Amino acid sequence: MTQYSVLECLDKMERLLETGTRIPFSSKRAVDAVEILDLIDRIRAVLQEQARRSQAVAGAESAAAKSEVSPSSTARESRKLQPDEAAARERAAELIAEAQAEAEQIRAGAREYAESTLQVLHETLDRTSAVVKNGIEELRRRSARQA
Repeated sequence: MTQYSVLECLDKMERLLETGTRIPFSSKRAVDAVEILDLIDRIRAVLQEQARRSQAVAGAESAAAKSEVSPSSTARESRKLQPDEAAARERAAELIAEAQAEAEQIRAGAREYAESTLQVLHETLDRTSAVVKNGIEELRRRSARQA
């Protein structure tokens, strides 16, 4: 599977939304929910991988900095790095939480849209089925009169 960047996924999602079939008399569009959900999953995977990498880099940088300095400066550097590292980890966790919340909103919207579209399709099929049934009955009545 090709590794997509978050921006590529968002661009593709935007194109899908822009090119989706317009629903008459509304601002809604018909889009491929499976494709949108796939893009959301890819975004989530990329963000989680980036968070893991940033944590690994932060840990490696912290370890390298500690090993290169004297014990007294190590203590000073450790005190300086800990808030920065903690802030970076906190920000990474916030970004992941935001992305997950946004992904859930998009999934919920996609599910709602799919349900709405299927309901409209169901109603259309019911009406079409009634028209076909009436047509068949009319043909049978005409055939019975002619016989």
